[in-house]
Amino acid sequence: MKKLSYLLLLALISFASCSKDKDGDDNSQTSEITEARLELDISFSNPVVNKFFSYIKTGNSLPWQAYYDSWDNLTSEEDNQLSSLFSNNPTIAGYLVRLPIVKNEIFIKGAQVRGVSRGIAHEIQNLWNNDAIKGNYYVGSLMNDNSLGFSYEQNILGETGLSVSVDPDDFTRTETNESITIEGITAKKITYTVKTAVQDFYEIKKIDVYVASSLDKSINLMHPFITNEAAGVIKIEVEMIKTDFGKIVYELKKVEKRAVSAQELINSTPAETLNPQTPEEFETLYLEIRSITSFFV
Repeated sequence: MKKLSYLLLLALISFASCSKDKDGDDNSQTSEITEARLELDISFSNPVVNKFFSYIKTGNSLPWQAYYDSWDNLTSEEDNQLSSLFSNNPTIAGYLVRLPIVKNEIFIKGAQVRGVSRGIAHEIQNLWNNDAIKGNYYVGSLMNDNSLGFSYEQNILGETGLSVSVDPDDFTRTETNESITIEGITAKKITYTVKTAVQDFYEIKKIDVYVASSLDKSINLMHPFITNEAAGVIKIEVEMIKTDFGKIVYELKKVEKRAVSAQELINSTPAETLNPQTPEEFETLYLEIRSITSFFV
C-alpha cells in the first residue's frame, strides 16, 4: 500500500507551550510596511519530502485527494524512503500533514493583521488587532461544514496543536551577523537551539528565524512556528531531531504593497465558538481541532 495507516497519521504531538515574550511588551517597534498583502510558502530541504508535498500543493484534485495520489507520484525507492521516515517518526509525520502547505497569506492594514492559510484538509483564518490586543481564530474543514472559532488575548495558539509556540525558557537564543533580503525586505538571522532537557518534547533541534525591522511583530502570530521577536519574521528554517527529514522552510515569497479591503480582514463565521480558559477546555479545543484537520475517509 502506498498510503500510511489511519492510526499512524493520527499521531499528532501537541506542541503546546504558552510562550513568554522575550522582549516583554515592548510595542515601540516602528514598522515601515503598514498596508500590504504578503504571500508565504512552505518547502522541505529533503527532496523526497518536498516532492511529496509539492504534488499536493500543485495537483488538480482537492488537496486531501491529492495526498493519496501523491504516493503514486513517487518512485518505488522514494515511496520506501518516505514510508520509512513517516513510520519511524509518527509524531513528526502527524505534524507535517497538518502544516499549511497549500496556501499562506497575510494581510496587513494598520493595527490589523489577518492570516489565511490552508492545509491538506483545513483552512485557518487568524485575525489580530494590535489596538485591542486581541485575536480571533477560525479553523474549518475543507471536506465538510465542521468548523470552530475562538478569541484570544495572549499567545496561546500553541494549544491548538497547529502552531509551535517557542518558549524562550526552552531554547537558547543567539543573534548572528547573517542577514538576507527577500522581496526588498532585509532581515537578520537569529538562531533558537532547543535545550537538551526539553528536546524530546518539541522534537526540534534548531529554529533559524529571519527578523525584519520593517514589519510589525504581530505577523508572527500567523506563522506555524511562533516566536516572540520584537519585529516581523519573514523566514523560518526548522531542523527536526530526526535529521533525515531535512529542514522545514517557511518563507516570504511575494509582497504586494496595496490597499487591503475590509473583506480581507473578516474571518468566516464558525459553526461552533469556544472560549477555553481551563486546561480541560484547552484539551477539548485541541481534540476538536485535530478532528477538523483530519482528512481520512
